[in-house]
Amino acid sequence: MKKTLAKWIFISVAVLGTGFALVKIAFFEFPKIRHLRQECKNEEAAVEKLQKERDRLASEVHDINVDPVVAEKYARKEGWIREDETVIVIPEKLKNGR
Repeated sequence: MKKTLAKWIFISVAVLGTGFALVKIAFFEFPKIRHLRQECKNEEAAVEKLQKERDRLASEVHDINVDPVVAEKYARKEGWIREDETVIVIPEKLKNGR
């Protein structure tokens, strides 16, 4: 009788412990995992975007280093001039017409 009672107490504790673990996993761990997976997807998208930007910039740097026309285009965009050029600055009209 004592062995049977001890056996049933052990089984009951094991079943209750398993039930508690399942409830904890279902209600507390799965939402965390879902959130972490979504966060991981967002970070992967950000990494992919940055890799594309890195590739684009690397291509631009390569083009600037290889093609003098492209290098001059970027230099002009930044306001650089050649040594033998003269810069003429034409002021914009003032708002009151002067």
